[in-house]
Amino acid sequence: MRYRIFLLFLVFCGGFSAQTLAHSVVTPISATSGVKHQPFSLTAPTEGEIPCVKYRLEVPPEWKIAGGQIDRVEHDPLWDIAVERDEDGWITSVTWSGSEAPDYSFVRFNLIVSLPNLTGLQQIKIWQTYSDGSVVGWVEDRTGEDVAHPAAGLTLTAAREQ
Repeated sequence: MRYRIFLLFLVFCGGFSAQTLAHSVVTPISATSGVKHQPFSLTAPTEGEIPCVKYRLEVPPEWKIAGGQIDRVEHDPLWDIAVERDEDGWITSVTWSGSEAPDYSFVRFNLIVSLPNLTGLQQIKIWQTYSDGSVVGWVEDRTGEDVAHPAAGLTLTAAREQ
């Protein structure tokens, strides 16, 4: 009986771990709305047997009006960093390129963000480009059914009154 329970546990945990690491994610996965200068990371595994050579994170446009923004992007000497801005100078996306993540590895890029004054699930779109030119977009609404490429999720909660 213990053996069956242990096997069931391994199957459950193994499936959960594979699903968790099967796509690009942002951390933290939950935070308080409106917090300024929050450490933030994009973690992206290389999905296939070829290197990933470019990553792009798009800031949800609704963050702009709600006071959210990317404050800083950590310098990484292995990667070129391109920051795209709108006509007001607000950062719309960050792209890392010029290096590669080998097959069966992952990368982590760090940022500092000011979180928007919004609550609920925020969906952050991420694209990965591979050395053969193929692109995988983690852009689908993660609340839908049978989603193959869900956007990264960040749940924002309202600040508690002091």
